[in-house]
Amino acid sequence: MKDFQDIFVSKKHLGLRIAAFVLAFLAALTAFSLALTGIGRKEEGYYQIEANPDEEAFLYASGVAFVYQFQGSSSDIRSALNELKNYYSVALKRAYILLDPVNTYEGYVNLATLNQHIGEDLEVSEELYNVLTDAARRTAAGEGYSMFAGAVYSEWNSILMLDDPERFDPVNDPEEARRLERLGAMADREDLFSLEIVDEIRHIIRLNVAEEYLTLLRELEIEPNVLDLNLLHDAYQLQIVVAELEKAGYDNGYLTTDSGLTVSLSRHAQGSYCIYAPNDGDVTAAAAIPVTAGSACSQFQAFPFTEGDYGFYAVAAGDKTYLRHPYLPADGACPDVLLYACVTVDGEDPVEACYQTIRLYTCADREEVDRLILSDDLTAAYGLQEGEGKTVYVSPRALNQTAAAEEYGFRLVPIA
Repeated sequence: MKDFQDIFVSKKHLGLRIAAFVLAFLAALTAFSLALTGIGRKEEGYYQIEANPDEEAFLYASGVAFVYQFQGSSSDIRSALNELKNYYSVALKRAYILLDPVNTYEGYVNLATLNQHIGEDLEVSEELYNVLTDAARRTAAGEGYSMFAGAVYSEWNSILMLDDPERFDPVNDPEEARRLERLGAMADREDLFSLEIVDEIRHIIRLNVAEEYLTLLRELEIEPNVLDLNLLHDAYQLQIVVAELEKAGYDNGYLTTDSGLTVSLSRHAQGSYCIYAPNDGDVTAAAAIPVTAGSACSQFQAFPFTEGDYGFYAVAAGDKTYLRHPYLPADGACPDVLLYACVTVDGEDPVEACYQTIRLYTCADREEVDRLILSDDLTAAYGLQEGEGKTVYVSPRALNQTAAAEEYGFRLVPIA
């Protein structure tokens, strides 16, 4: 049986949830000190790679962590550390700028450029073209994700970040409920938006938005940042960075984000992906899935890791308590079924892992969750908001790999 005593959530991580879904090393691995990259002898092992500061995009490294395993002599490690730090910084900054839906940058055509030039032909980079065409495909599937739902998430996140969000929650604020309903209804309409491929070879595209939608945004006094990767933003960012790291031969480490994503590079196969859950007023490990080389994992949760964390709160209305969190489907209507859910995939594909987790959070009930997991043969696990709090439901594909944190009282139940 796995020893879960060393799987923990740091309560001092950045932002909302830097440890919401971390690569949790068991006893031998958690003993590693993620050494600083300053002076002194460098021993073989894991090192956290800190991105270089940047005045142009000073928040580009926020919410992303990169850990890499080094071997060789002290001088070799020191040299490799500096080289990797610079390479990682360039790749991460470029991904951050390309996917920024609000701010433009000299020399770049990014999401913000497209938002500011609706109806115009723009030539984009190959990376951005690939991201946008993939996001358009997932949007067209109508499974809870939309790249055109920027206003929905802007409105929802403005509530989540308040000191007193309960006061403005849709169940307590009819005006806010109407705003979200109108935005979600329009974001769900295919006739209002399109991403037109003008020239596939030159990567020229055009963002088309109906005047009806722009009129609504003006009425509600919302900036027209229509194109927004929202719940898949961090996944696409990691996808770009991982591709650059692998291209340069850096393949033995892992990256995490504070939105619950982890990617293990193609030669990294140590440790476990840890699934967390509430446990008697705290948050502890509920289960763990061994890491495989070149895998990616995504976990969403409807609870904070520590009391007072922004982005999560509970609000009561009538005889029901609603757990609020950032993982809202694109139409703005959350079914409130899952307490947490995680999906792991092969192929270093954080976008696919995150997208499948979005689909699970869109399901109307447990039966629909199970049908989706079984029909698509997902490697997945979840817990319900209602019912036995220490039950982790596990897909057949994940069952033989997953271990429950029995010392905390959790148990696995196969999905059938």
